[in-house]
Amino acid sequence: MQTFVKVKCQYCGKVFEKYIGYYNRAKEIGAPLYCDKKCAGFGRRKTIEEKKRLKQEYDQKRMDRHQLWFLLWRAFEFRVVYEENPEKYRKERQRRMKAHIEYCRNPEYRKKKKVYDQQRRAKIQYGDYSEAAIALYQLASIVDNRKAKRDQDNINKSKKRRRYGKTYSKKPQERALAIDTSR
Repeated sequence: MQTFVKVKCQYCGKVFEKYIGYYNRAKEIGAPLYCDKKCAGFGRRKTIEEKKRLKQEYDQKRMDRHQLWFLLWRAFEFRVVYEENPEKYRKERQRRMKAHIEYCRNPEYRKKKKVYDQQRRAKIQYGDYSEAAIALYQLASIVDNRKAKRDQDNINKSKKRRRYGKTYSKKPQERALAIDTSR
């Protein structure tokens, strides 16, 4: 004689009878029990967000295990496909060009790009001291140097050099050339 147990459906919450052997097996392996096939189908279904999350986790684990090999293989695969049909990729770049230009004109992108470029240049030029260099650039943009330049008589220094060169050049030919170019 088969004995039955009353169980609550994991999807809809309806109480139903299930054979005790099925109940014990499900309890042992931690599987949910459903009242019918419809509830079982809906209960096993995953949301799009959950599927994306699971795929992301899977990809990350796979990348961790085979990262270098995977990257080399993808680069090789792309190179082979690109060499077979470069026109396809050219058309794709042209198709996306308008959207890319609009993206580059976006004020938020320009702010991020400015910061990124500043950090990159500082890293190349100053290495470990790049953060100090960036702070110095920011400080220099805040400080007004006009009064200090006036006190040191550095205003219009390049103009003064040009004027000095025109009036006090050693050779008469140079003086004549300097006068002719100023007209």
